[in-house]
Amino acid sequence: MTDTVPLFGLRRVEQIMGTAIGSTVRDPDIPGEALDRAFEYLRQVDLRFSTYKPESEVSRLSRGELSRATTARSCISPGTV
Repeated sequence: MTDTVPLFGLRRVEQIMGTAIGSTVRDPDIPGEALDRAFEYLRQVDLRFSTYKPESEVSRLSRGELSRATTARSCISPGTV
């Protein structure tokens, strides 16, 4: 029988975009806040591009509530990524 050594790591799984998204960080120098930021970014992408959420920009664009020019400008605004 061999001994196993537990691996360091932060692991998180969340339901976003209608599916389970998981991330594991093995580098001990990466703070837990990095995972917070990564998952927040994915939630923002979901809010913007979901065809299932009536409040998303994609849904509002489809209904004619937003113009393509308006959404294009918001996509390239500083601080959106």
